[in-house]
Amino acid sequence: MSIDERVATLETHVGHIHADMGEIKTDIREMRHDVANLREDMHTGFAQMNASLTSAKFWALFLYLALAASLFGVMARGFGWI
Repeated sequence: MSIDERVATLETHVGHIHADMGEIKTDIREMRHDVANLREDMHTGFAQMNASLTSAKFWALFLYLALAASLFGVMARGFGWI
């Protein structure tokens, strides 16, 4: 194989490598866009989860107070205070 053939082969390989690098750059740009969308979706999901947890805390506190009041009523009835 002569030097000219080797150079031609190398130029062909470099051309393929250059095309592959272009594809990789395109894929990375698409992945950045996908990650940005995923980050936004996660932020929205966490905000909704935070709102539902706040509501659950309110209901848990309400039920705890209702249980305490009921228990106090039963105890008052048992001790003859009512």
